[in-house]
Amino acid sequence: NEEEEEDNDTSDEGLFAREEEDDDDDDYDNDNNDYDNDYDYDYKYVDQEDGDDYIVREEEEDGDDYIEREEDEPDGEFEENFQDDSEDNWCEDKDVDCMEWAMRGECDRNQEFMRENCRGSCFFCIPPREYIEVGVEQKVVLSHKIEILDAIRDAQEYLHDEVYVDPKYEMSSRYLCKCQEDECAIWAVTGECEKNPDYMRTNCAPFCRSCDEVGYEARCPLDPNEPEAMRAGELHALFDRIVSEPEYSKYNVTVLSSPDESDGDVGEGTNGPWVITLEHFVSPEECDRLIELGGLEGYKRSTDVGDMLPDGNHKEFVSRDRTSENAWCSDDCSNDPLVRGVTARIAEMTRFPEKNSEDLQLLRYMPGQFYKQHHDFIDHDVVRRPGPRILTLFLYLNDVEAGGGTNFPELDLTVVPKRGKALLWPSVLNENLMEEDPRTEHQALPVERGVKYGANAWLHLRDFKTANEEDCS
Repeated sequence: NEEEEEDNDTSDEGLFAREEEDDDDDDYDNDNNDYDNDYDYDYKYVDQEDGDDYIVREEEEDGDDYIEREEDEPDGEFEENFQDDSEDNWCEDKDVDCMEWAMRGECDRNQEFMRENCRGSCFFCIPPREYIEVGVEQKVVLSHKIEILDAIRDAQEYLHDEVYVDPKYEMSSRYLCKCQEDECAIWAVTGECEKNPDYMRTNCAPFCRSCDEVGYEARCPLDPNEPEAMRAGELHALFDRIVSEPEYSKYNVTVLSSPDESDGDVGEGTNGPWVITLEHFVSPEECDRLIELGGLEGYKRSTDVGDMLPDGNHKEFVSRDRTSENAWCSDDCSNDPLVRGVTARIAEMTRFPEKNSEDLQLLRYMPGQFYKQHHDFIDHDVVRRPGPRILTLFLYLNDVEAGGGTNFPELDLTVVPKRGKALLWPSVLNENLMEEDPRTEHQALPVERGVKYGANAWLHLRDFKTANEEDCS
């Protein structure tokens, strides 16, 4: 019968095959065998649902001693490490932004500051080999315990002696070279690095010795020939053109802020960044359709950009500073004829190709909802294929009974929602498109009565859509 056939099945199930334990064999006794004496790990047995016993590596808790490396790289040689015996855990970062700064190259450009404040993120210090984390805790099956423990130790040595000190490894590779699966060690000793390289070399990189392949730069190299929508110094010209050319007069362009005096017909400059509005930029029919599409796509709680994920992307998180709801106008939504008209109009006016724009973000603010002061510039975009967000174009899709204005605190400026109005401003400086303009921090004020509907268009320096499709945005 089936039960007997299952009980008598002796087919090879790899390392997951159930083993009969011999009570007289102390080789696999976790408390009383010599094999464990060569390893610097603590273990515990975990009973799995299928009956197999695994040993799970537990991370050491006391890691007060760290190894520091010299500041200058010897030619073609690894840096010399030495032990630090200070009581303070001086290897920790002192600023939450250290990782972002390190990814932007500040460890090399600004060594004195980064050595003082961001030792960990810059790998100016590294822990002893036995404290190196290879990623998630690794399962160890009894039948191949020694091979797997050896593989874990080899992975630690690879990270400690090569990845963290050899300059050929990018900063992102050092951060992201972690095991994403708890069976990486098991798979590695059964040859999966060779049998299934596409998956293993990314998700189990420490065991496949492939840390140079997991960094964002390795997956998504910048193309020096990729066209850019503008060059440094051309941002002012874009706004001057929109403000002065007759074809845009139908939008009743209003200059709310500018670097210098503008044409008297459209307002006066404030020696600030450009902030302009365009009336009737979106038709009533287009406004209604965008609101409808947002409902069809499904409004969900808006999120902010969070910590870096193993693939180089960033996780999203719900913030108390942002209570609005949004939907992304992608796929069928972005191909809607009315939406196509809006995105084509944006591209024509700004002369940024449509492919440089993120999908429209459709927004809904219910009474009491808001988005506190923030900036649209994202630091890590600077070193990524699409480049930074250069422009934000916000579309107001309805009139709001009370509240819901867009406020620029540094400019003492608030724009009141009006159906069909567009609000345009830059996120970067005219003279340096890779640097945030802090003056354009803004906030969505709470809606007091009614509901506010809007749409964000974020325009990047280079092709965003292709990079996004290739998981490189």
